[in-house]
Amino acid sequence: MKTIRLPVLALGAVLALAAPAAASATPAPAPTSSVGTSTPAESADQQARDRLNELATTQTQAQIQEILDSDQPAEVLYDVEAEKYLAAYTTGPAVPELSLDPFTAPRE
Repeated sequence: MKTIRLPVLALGAVLALAAPAAASATPAPAPTSSVGTSTPAESADQQARDRLNELATTQTQAQIQEILDSDQPAEVLYDVEAEKYLAAYTTGPAVPELSLDPFTAPRE
């Protein structure tokens, strides 16, 4: 009588390896509700959107292009379907260029 134990051993090895992994898995935390709360970043983002929507009704394309051509950081409202800028405003001064070359003397 011939006995084949290989499939039984292989199945036993798979179960032996899977059982500790399943037992050590930590349960996922329950989802929490965040209705009515906002982070400072979301609030700032909403303020930027509100300002851009206001500017979209009064700003000319020339004014928008002037902001886009400047080296200053800006918030921009762009219509993807129409492929045109609707509004823009600068958010701060241009970032100064710094030299990492140790042989360049600073200008006075």
